Amino acid sequence: LNESSVTVRWDSSDETSSIEGHNIFLDGQPEAEGASDWVKYDFEDLGEGEHTVEVEAEDEVGNSDADSVSFTVDTIKPEISIDSPVDEKIFGKENVTIEWSGSDSTGTGIDHYEIWIDGGSWEDLGEDTGRTFRELEEGNHTVRVRAVDGANNKDADEITFTVDTVKPSVNILRPGEGNVIGSDSITVEWEAQDETTEIAAYEVRIDETEWKTSEEAIYTFQDLEDGHHSVEVKGIDEAGNEMTRVRTFILDTTSPELTIDAPDADKELDAGLFSDSRNVKIEWSGDDETTSIVNYQVRIDDGEWVDVDDTNYTFKDLSDGEHTVEIRAEDEAGNVEIQEINFKVSEGFVSAYWWLITLIALILIVLLALAWRRKEEEDEIPEQGQEWERNKAAKEVLHKKETSGEDVETSESTYTGEESSYAGATGTQTESEDTVMKKKKVKKVEKQETATEESEGKAAGSSFSTAEGEEVEEESEEESFTEQETEEGEEESEFGETEEKEEPEETEGKESEQEEVEEQQEESEEELEEEGTMECPLCGNEVRAGAKECYACGKDLTEE
Repeated sequence: LNESSVTVRWDSSDETSSIEGHNIFLDGQPEAEGASDWVKYDFEDLGEGEHTVEVEAEDEVGNSDADSVSFTVDTIKPEISIDSPVDEKIFGKENVTIEWSGSDSTGTGIDHYEIWIDGGSWEDLGEDTGRTFRELEEGNHTVRVRAVDGANNKDADEITFTVDTVKPSVNILRPGEGNVIGSDSITVEWEAQDETTEIAAYEVRIDETEWKTSEEAIYTFQDLEDGHHSVEVKGIDEAGNEMTRVRTFILDTTSPELTIDAPDADKELDAGLFSDSRNVKIEWSGDDETTSIVNYQVRIDDGEWVDVDDTNYTFKDLSDGEHTVEIRAEDEAGNVEIQEINFKVSEGFVSAYWWLITLIALILIVLLALAWRRKEEEDEIPEQGQEWERNKAAKEVLHKKETSGEDVETSESTYTGEESSYAGATGTQTESEDTVMKKKKVKKVEKQETATEESEGKAAGSSFSTAEGEEVEEESEEESFTEQETEEGEEESEFGETEEKEEPEETEGKESEQEEVEEQQEESEEELEEEGTMECPLCGNEVRAGAKECYACGKDLTEE
């Protein structure tokens, strides 16, 4: 019995007489005497253990009979304890085994064990002291185990545990994936969480080195080399579940290389002889061993920086004087390299002497126009000059004969012979005449009008008689001689209005006239050789030495 108060009930009777009374004994000791009508007796505060109660009935004549009952008073609960797992344990698996132990000090002993989970129904396990729960859900669970003794006294033990089979989540906050860091140290920061339990620990490492424990979600690696690196962060929850994240990054503490290719340093840049352009193009090249160059900037004379997408930049409309250009290169890590170049812009020839160039241009235009006009006029001068020379020679011969009283009947023949002698008696005189005429051309052109007038004046008052005694007046040079081109391409000349031409009677007169013409030609050549020639500095034509003006281009030669 699990109570200290026990009620003992009985009944008694006598077939012959009546019951006189009852006697109550507890554990062999009289407890009470009772009347004939007692049918029960209440024992109070019985001690723990086994007890025997005896009830004796006695009739009127003194006859008696007794009956007894034994029982155990057990009011003390048995003892029970869950041995594993410990309370609030976290399991990273779905199957959990519960183990316990129990005892009873009163001697009735443990009758059986019972168990339930999460408030379910009790399960009688008999004398088993363990139970495995399988495929438990994620989260917290409560298990209660109780021991029941022979007196039905019960005692229970309870634990709570957590099932967590899910890995925690880990997120690296910095550095970002592929970030470029311009330092030899890197601070890694992350966050982690678990839906069921808490994060128990963090571990980090770099470039697959030894894992390092971190109590906080941040860690700094120092004294790293330039180049590519990888960092790993591991989050471990209370159930032992692990999650690892990897992040790669680049360390670059070296400035990029920057070289200015053009123009040369400290160079003086002429704005241009025939151009007034003041634009200067700067060219450069850059490189970075670890990362790449992401931005170029340029500025001139401490002005504002200008972003440039290429490796060249043109500064426009620069003023005269010295200038300083700076070029700035920045790589992905933020490392910066600046190079500068100094140069000087000088004023261009055109800008400084525009008025002089304009004047020269106008003069050249005028000279070219005059030269063109002169050329058109001079196209006929060689033919006229040759004809005039032949006229002049013939007139001089005729004049000498007239004044000396010689017979001039062979004037026409004389002229013809003179021309023949002049043009080709030796086979080389024609070429000589052309050469001489070219050398004397300038002089003849300059003096053509004067010579013509003089020739006309002489010819106007001259007359001669032919073999028949007729007189012929000499006309002006233009009227006396005309040059015609025959069908065979030869030139024929007429001297004025001639009368009947007759062959000279004597061969000696003809030869004499030819000799005189040749002598005059030689004298003219000697005179030209004595005077000498010079080359026109403008057009390059050969003119007589001392000539005042070039016959071809009109260049004033007095300055020369």
